[in-house]
Amino acid sequence: MQADVVAAMKWAWNGYRDHAMGHDSLDVINMNGTAFSDHDLAISLADSLDTLFLLGLHDDFDDAATWAEANLPHKFDGPGKVSLFETTIRVLGYCHDATANGPSFLAEFTSIQLEFKYLAVLTDDSDYSEAVEDIMDTVHHRIILYRSVTGIMDKLVGRTKKSGWVFLGELEVNGDLTPKMDHLVCFMPGMLALGYMHGMPSSHLDLAKALGRTCFEMYNQMASNLAPEIAYFNTVDDSNDIQVHASDAFNILRPETVESLMVLYRVTRDETYREWGKVIFRAFEQHCRLPQGGYSSVNHVDSPAPNKFFRREMESFFMAETLKYFYLLFSDESVVPLDQFVFNTEAHPYQWVLVAGAICCFLNVMYLASKYGMLEGLIPKNKALRRVNAADANARDATATSRRVVTPSETLHPLIAMPTLTNDTNMQRQVTAAMSWAWGAYRKHAFGFDSLNVKDMVKDGLPGHDMAISLVDSLDSLYIMGLQDEFNEAVDWAESNLAARFPLPPRVSIFETTIRNLGGLLSAYTLCGRPALLTLADDLGARLHRGLNETALPLSLVSLVDGSTSDSSYVAEFTTIQLEFKYLAQLTGKTEYHDTVELLMDKKATKYKDMYINAVNGIMTTLVGRTKKSNWLFLGELDTARGLSPKMDHLVCFVPGMLALGYVNGMPRSHLTLAQELVHTCFQVCMYNQMGSKMAPEIAYFNTATTADDIQVHPQDAFNILRPETVESLMIMYRVTKNETYRAWGKVIFDAFERNARLDSGGYSSVGNVDRTSATKFFRPTMDSFFMAETLKYFYLLFSDEE
Repeated sequence: MQADVVAAMKWAWNGYRDHAMGHDSLDVINMNGTAFSDHDLAISLADSLDTLFLLGLHDDFDDAATWAEANLPHKFDGPGKVSLFETTIRVLGYCHDATANGPSFLAEFTSIQLEFKYLAVLTDDSDYSEAVEDIMDTVHHRIILYRSVTGIMDKLVGRTKKSGWVFLGELEVNGDLTPKMDHLVCFMPGMLALGYMHGMPSSHLDLAKALGRTCFEMYNQMASNLAPEIAYFNTVDDSNDIQVHASDAFNILRPETVESLMVLYRVTRDETYREWGKVIFRAFEQHCRLPQGGYSSVNHVDSPAPNKFFRREMESFFMAETLKYFYLLFSDESVVPLDQFVFNTEAHPYQWVLVAGAICCFLNVMYLASKYGMLEGLIPKNKALRRVNAADANARDATATSRRVVTPSETLHPLIAMPTLTNDTNMQRQVTAAMSWAWGAYRKHAFGFDSLNVKDMVKDGLPGHDMAISLVDSLDSLYIMGLQDEFNEAVDWAESNLAARFPLPPRVSIFETTIRNLGGLLSAYTLCGRPALLTLADDLGARLHRGLNETALPLSLVSLVDGSTSDSSYVAEFTTIQLEFKYLAQLTGKTEYHDTVELLMDKKATKYKDMYINAVNGIMTTLVGRTKKSNWLFLGELDTARGLSPKMDHLVCFVPGMLALGYVNGMPRSHLTLAQELVHTCFQVCMYNQMGSKMAPEIAYFNTATTADDIQVHPQDAFNILRPETVESLMIMYRVTKNETYRAWGKVIFDAFERNARLDSGGYSSVGNVDRTSATKFFRPTMDSFFMAETLKYFYLLFSDEE
């Protein structure tokens, strides 16, 4: 079927190329070019570029790209106005001295966000994204989707009397449902299936399947097997399910049903959708293919032999969308994978996030390296390739020996790829055993309480307000490591007992309770889907929410009974809680959680990127220091009076992971370089490897003045409480660079924990005197919850593949 679709595309393209090259569309009656409006922009050519490339018609693609390079920029300056919506989704051009007037349509101006935000990514120019961000600056997209679909289910769904086929009708002002559905509505099954794929309820997929069946029957019930533009559904009696008015019995080769069949097939793997696609494709070939080239719209689809030439034009969307979706329907999921690409309204695929070392090219601008000039009128010189080159650089430098090039099929441009990560099953088993050992001691001696006192093997917690922090904080670690019995037991306890712990008098830390308890509940719910966990998260979130004042500035302590607060606040605390509250808003649909924490920064998302870059630039210029002897890099503390203090806490060792994550999401190569040097400091030169016990101190001082030892540890700082930051960064650095060194360093640290911190009686202890070969146990009596929740989880992920 792929070959049949490619042949159809070749036939359609040849008709356009031979008779209408450089014009908006082909007039199939007169076999000449025609314009979409009074401003001809070669829409069919621009709209079909990625289809030509994707289907392997590279010679045709080269011809079209060469024409565009030479001619397209000049067309932008032509007279006349264009549709902002149509030009954006099909061409994405700019009109010289453009003016705007006339009507505006909601579905149009919300749809164009994708193109402009992606253009901002390609050009590194935030102006494009900020302009369209204003359109929905205060709208919460996921909540809107969920509520919109709920409204569709409640208000627009109807069924035929005879066969029970589901349709989406049109709601009249008086509340009556008109049983009328346009073919355009048949994009809905694909949209719903994509939503389900990304976390929407299974009821959305059920509706997608039912509606997809109806959209196919709009074809299958016609004598020509071609769908009408509009269908009416019989909800009254047992006669025919579908009725078509004579004025609506035409087909202009629309893509919506084929689009949904493609998405449904990829989401469900049900071959039925491919079979339905074959029926529709063969009907197009039988009734719409023209002997002189191209394809025609038809009328009277309820006849076995519909009439051709209902409209003069072969619409650009036939090549750009319909044939592309046919091809993808009959391709495997590696061709434009739905978890990596999103299609705009005109079926042009855009990559979600450019990940270094993964897919380092954009399908809709493939061949850009050789045909860069085709976009010169749109994208400023030297900007479009910046991110492609940056990502490619990561594939070439430190991991050059591991780089390989793969070509999934001859129709695809070669993809630069990194080697696939594999599980280190031996280390995974050791980490799981450590988790089981730590959890077993907590379960035996402190189950349902904040933490375990490993010195006396008794429970420990906040006096008067114990919230089972270790239990909740560890739920996702148990689940991820496959300790299912322990996970189920802990969730059962939480469902029965945790809610009663919330309304107790003593105040709790908003920050700690949010990241450990609220975060733990949300993560566990995401992993297992048990509704009670979300109910608990909503209850706790509502109580914590009371502690946010009018500016959303949370004070450090809050009463979960009456919302009373303390009078102190810390910047690092109140900025970090945005993640949990915004995620809670998405899961519950309660926008107040989102709105309150959004006030913390009161900025649009595009500004966070600028803030991040400024912060990292400040780190590089102000906080970076180096030792005199070995030139080891560290991040010091700035003293306004004395300058840079060469002191670095173990807590700072989260920074390499943060920088590496920034790099794979488009930050400069210098950020990854800093991450590599800093993680080297966190492990190799001082924090672990230089200590006699191979366990890092809480704080290290660096010698920047003399050639004596690079590092000094004060006796009061020579303790280790099993913190996660270095392991977190090693995990991220390994996944970004695929450099096995980071796993090797992780093994050294894990072995040191096992040797120095594991207790024969169960659990793990903090240690003192880490600069000695044999560290002393019980520096603190408590096994902190972050050891199971963070440290061991990051160890497990370090030794796991990227799935």
